[in-house]
Amino acid sequence: MFKKLVKKVIQHKSPLDAYRYHIDNVNENVISGWAHKIGDGNYTANIEVRNNNVILFTTKANIAREDLKAAAIGSGQYGFSIDPTKIKPEQDVNTIDIFIDGLKANAKPLPLTLSATKQKEPKQESVSDELSAFGVSVSQELQRLTDEISSQNGNAVNVAIENIASLSVRVEVIEQILTKHFASK
Repeated sequence: MFKKLVKKVIQHKSPLDAYRYHIDNVNENVISGWAHKIGDGNYTANIEVRNNNVILFTTKANIAREDLKAAAIGSGQYGFSIDPTKIKPEQDVNTIDIFIDGLKANAKPLPLTLSATKQKEPKQESVSDELSAFGVSVSQELQRLTDEISSQNGNAVNVAIENIASLSVRVEVIEQILTKHFASK
């Protein structure tokens, strides 16, 4: 009976098992590491820094690392490096979590102290600028997807499947931003 239980526990797979990754540093100077989706050499993982499941910062794991290349981990372009001073939480933070494509990568919260920034009343211009920048990024993403569909001989289903995780994370981020913006009105 005990052997069957151990076998079940060992065979249980997590969605994070699709990745090789490492969190190198979490301190007041840098949050860094790497993430590679196994079997997908060109895929760029989405990295999020969260506190209590609130996204504080998002970036891509797309920095070239010679150590990964030397270890034959794809092209080696899977590193990430975040300057913690760029993270501006609304409340003081004492711990963070690192998420890879929406999947929590650390077992226990990582200690990092970030001080809250005082929120100024957003000006109409800044909202307009944000919407304009968002429109540009949507256009760039549509062009990237169009190019990818073309490179796969019009196989839109394959491209959609390959990009669904990244797109769902982006939609979640957009939803949180819009909810936060309109909740203050």
